[in-house]
Amino acid sequence: MKNFQRLYVKYLIKNPALFYGFIALFLAVFIGMSLTIKLDVVKSYPAKLTGNMIIVEKSDVTSTSYDCIYYYTNRNEKIYKAKVAGSFFDGGSLIINLIKNEETVGDITIDLIVGKQTLLERIFVKAGKS
Repeated sequence: MKNFQRLYVKYLIKNPALFYGFIALFLAVFIGMSLTIKLDVVKSYPAKLTGNMIIVEKSDVTSTSYDCIYYYTNRNEKIYKAKVAGSFFDGGSLIINLIKNEETVGDITIDLIVGKQTLLERIFVKAGKS
């Protein structure tokens, strides 16, 4: 135990270079990891679900190329993930055809993936807002 105390005092108290090295290493790993982790940016829209078709009326959606979407009636209970067979605009409404539908029918909310951003951008630039 005395040997450990002597090493601790010698390398961390009298010479703090090792301590500053650990801090620099931690910051480098944090910044490197937060630059490589990509997050989805989602936007929620009210919609109606009938059969295998979702109708989003009067939305600001500009794209029709979606691989999958998330939909729910209550976000706190269950969120369904569905693969998209195809989507198109019809009279100002976005119509999304699903490959398979769960039991949910009626008024729902859908989450469409509108982009990607890094974790560093989400934390420091956008301050958590998508």
